[in-house]
Amino acid sequence: MSFRQLWIYLFGTSEWLGLDIGFYVSLGLVVLLIILMNIVFWSLKPLNPPTATDKVPVSAAKHEQEEEK
Repeated sequence: MSFRQLWIYLFGTSEWLGLDIGFYVSLGLVVLLIILMNIVFWSLKPLNPPTATDKVPVSAAKHEQEEEK
């Protein structure tokens, strides 16, 4: 028994809003893959985390340049 025959037996149709159910199944798989990728990549820690001294605010940098003059 194929997936389509099983689906028709359970729900009575193989289309919804004019599109085949296979479209919605593949769309669901893509969305699931994207969610899983986001969970994995957002949970990774950076290899070289920036330190507080690496970044100087623009206003502080201008102030330091004016003091040097």
